[in-house]
Amino acid sequence: MQGIEKSALVSLVSLSFALAGLAGLAAGCGGDSDDGEAPAPSGQVDTGLPESMVLSDVTSAQYLQACQSVKTAVSMRLNRDTLTPPVCEVVGASQTDTADQCQALASLCVDQLKSGNSPLFDVSMLDFGNDIQCDGDVTDLDDCGITVGQFETCSNDTIDAVEKALADRSCAHAATVGREALTQLTMIQSMATPPSCEPLQSRCPNLLMVLNPPR
Repeated sequence: MQGIEKSALVSLVSLSFALAGLAGLAAGCGGDSDDGEAPAPSGQVDTGLPESMVLSDVTSAQYLQACQSVKTAVSMRLNRDTLTPPVCEVVGASQTDTADQCQALASLCVDQLKSGNSPLFDVSMLDFGNDIQCDGDVTDLDDCGITVGQFETCSNDTIDAVEKALADRSCAHAATVGREALTQLTMIQSMATPPSCEPLQSRCPNLLMVLNPPR
């Protein structure tokens, strides 16, 4: 069993930037409750803001509430504990042909990440909630005509799609996953854009400009 190839290093670092962009997407706001109170964390984007509220009408204080809720949801779903195993399985599946071979390479990848000796990247790069900064600045929502509910649906569907994209390239699929899998994951944002996000793409140009924050 050979070690993880250099090409995997480049692709996985690019994947980390792609997922960071997802965290930036979620940093906008969303919600499906009408009482204005932040709901208990559930792993779903749910800010507690009225579902029918238009994003351009969100106040700074409401934005802070929304952002904190989104940060919690992203932190629960996209963190080092949840992402390390599936990301490492993509590494294994892209370079092996059987589930057993894949699991062996994935285990090596996990061990290296946890020990801090990974040739790929530091495991802290998988804590995407850290990329969400809640400062109450609603400037990027000025021209955003979609509702809180629409944004919440887009955010949750996107997180689901990212998780599915990883699952579809797991060790269980090693026989059919090729080396291009890592390259494909560098484009995971465009691959995993669900129909529910089309309103965001067409009606929130200012917000779209900040979907890919530098890490």
